[in-house]
Amino acid sequence: MFDFRQALINAKNHPAQVRYEIDSYNYYLQQELQESGVTPFPLTKHIHGFYQVTGEKYDYFKSTSETLFKIFEKVVAQRHKDLNDGKDTFDFSEFQRRLIKVTPKSGRLIRHVRLDVIYSPSYKNLRVLECNPENPGGIWDNDFAVSCMARNQTKLYKELFTQNDDWSKINWHKQKQKCLHSIVDAYETQFGCKPKTIGVGVFAEDHEDFIAFVQANYFRKQGYNAVVVDPVKLQYRDGKVYDENGTQIDVIFRGFLMSEIAKHDPKELEALASAYENQDLCVVPPFSDALGNSKALIAEIPTKYKNLLTKKELTLLSEVFPNTMLLTDENYDEVMANLMDKVIKCSEGYGGYGVIVGRESMGKQLPTREEIRAIPWVVQDYYPHETIKCPYYKDGNVSIETVNIVLGNLIILGEYAGTLVRGSLTNVINTHQGAEILTNIDDDYLR
Repeated sequence: MFDFRQALINAKNHPAQVRYEIDSYNYYLQQELQESGVTPFPLTKHIHGFYQVTGEKYDYFKSTSETLFKIFEKVVAQRHKDLNDGKDTFDFSEFQRRLIKVTPKSGRLIRHVRLDVIYSPSYKNLRVLECNPENPGGIWDNDFAVSCMARNQTKLYKELFTQNDDWSKINWHKQKQKCLHSIVDAYETQFGCKPKTIGVGVFAEDHEDFIAFVQANYFRKQGYNAVVVDPVKLQYRDGKVYDENGTQIDVIFRGFLMSEIAKHDPKELEALASAYENQDLCVVPPFSDALGNSKALIAEIPTKYKNLLTKKELTLLSEVFPNTMLLTDENYDEVMANLMDKVIKCSEGYGGYGVIVGRESMGKQLPTREEIRAIPWVVQDYYPHETIKCPYYKDGNVSIETVNIVLGNLIILGEYAGTLVRGSLTNVINTHQGAEILTNIDDDYLR
């Protein structure tokens, strides 16, 4: 039986081993970047932690996440109908609506969902903070974390990963396999054969474009031609789509959001839009899934879309959705006067920016009435993060720190595909805000 307490003691007593295992993240990242043709850059990491989702916990995460996926599917379908019927624009621009209105022949309006959640060990339930269908995230991050520990044959936590030191049984690339399956499935559904060339779409200004290159490299290893493409530079002629080098693109794995599309002149994206509208290009995830990306949906699903749900689904929402409402002129003064047990955030926010935890709001700029009228803001009850103890390495020393945890439960094609685990010493837990990726091991990683 694994002795977690002893593992922490060993970590504190052997800082060189902790440093070795932490430094391996940077070492293996350099390998992946070089292999993918990306200019290497250093990765700084201090937290060396793992998170288990096994047994009853795995079953609970799986059943809950898959039921929530079905709920979001229904809601997205209703919003898609309302958009096409002209009943609502959902604040999308005319060009964005043009893309979202398409009913893709790839078979689904929504393919990937990442539910950002907090898990409460005391109540053994999840609290869903928001849904990210457009940006599932974590597919590369979590597999990379598992891969590092497996390639290292980690001494600190090896009994969590393997019995009898048989590291070969660990499936390092579980989530990437499921992602590739989704891409191939979408293309086969639309065109009746497997794709030859996968384009990983990313705008030139994306500062995290390295992930696109390592994903493309993984697809190539699985036998597909794969290239990174700038959506602005796509060409469309005679029913075919080509990149700037003349390579025909069968399917695009979309690594960009609707909010990023809004920053570009629609004329720059006409080739992409026309090919997609004409069903000559398969795009994964489809643009329609942007209809499930608003943080305001956590408030609206149990109210505005209540009629779509079964009693069992409504019961689940009452258990896992935090009390959430929109910030309005009518409740503005009351909310601002009672922020201590609230979290407020822009419904269209990204990367953890603008998230205000009430009890840490002193000295922070709060949204004005004008801002909440322009873009919806959401108010949620505050729930404490789950915490775990982790070795923390800095300046040659190891301390055991309490790390706040937020989870990203990933569902692909309706099936639970694992959990992205992010940890931070602060209450805003987002990699854009300095949070670190921890290693998640679940039943599917242990073949």
